[in-house]
Amino acid sequence: MGWLKEKYTKQYFLQRDDEGRKLPYGVFGVEYWERGELYPEARMLLDTLDLANADVLDIGIGRGDSMRYCLQHGVKYITGIDFAEASIEIARSTLAGLMKKNYQLVCDDALAFLENQPKIPRFTHVFLLDVIEHIPRYEVEQLLPQIFERLVPGGVLVIHTPFFIEDDDIIVSGGKEICKDSSDKFEATAGMHVNRYSAEGLGIQLQNFGFARWSPHMFFRPIGAIPVWHYHGLGRAKLAKLFGYYVR
Repeated sequence: MGWLKEKYTKQYFLQRDDEGRKLPYGVFGVEYWERGELYPEARMLLDTLDLANADVLDIGIGRGDSMRYCLQHGVKYITGIDFAEASIEIARSTLAGLMKKNYQLVCDDALAFLENQPKIPRFTHVFLLDVIEHIPRYEVEQLLPQIFERLVPGGVLVIHTPFFIEDDDIIVSGGKEICKDSSDKFEATAGMHVNRYSAEGLGIQLQNFGFARWSPHMFFRPIGAIPVWHYHGLGRAKLAKLFGYYVR
């Protein structure tokens, strides 16, 4: 992994040039990060998780926004990984003042990191927050089995990504016009969103690797044979938690 690694700069993560001027591109949510908050789209997802005493793997941490949020909301331990040195540098400042015994920052390729971990279930939650669109489709297909193997049964994979009208594996298609987004407008970010999903397409791919879809952006490693994710009535989350899933 490491698609267009050279584009993941401090300027990209902070949406600022070297003189501090605002840039029209970069990682979403910087204004929330600057206030010590997490951008709403991610916060709404994380607020549905049972993070008390959780062991979390956050892949592609960017500025460390979601790591900070988790540490402020009771996780036991969180491992944050990113291949960009600029990301790790910024995340260190984001997490300054929080208990270092509760987190680890790793500058590495996510697939290489997981392949070097014991092949036993460990993590209650794995995050890919606005990350999967940056990973070539053929590498996602290598990454998902590694994640599944290391999620505990009942564990939750959270994938926040923009949904498009149809899937677009850009390495194969060259980039469908119907799936263009704002990142294509700027040389600094062109090509970074190399893997674009429809809501249906993401669900199908995750199901092909054994995950069960709980919501458009959340997937379980199933426990047993009872498909609680098919129930959509009142008390849905309480029922899932009763069966051992890490939601609330």
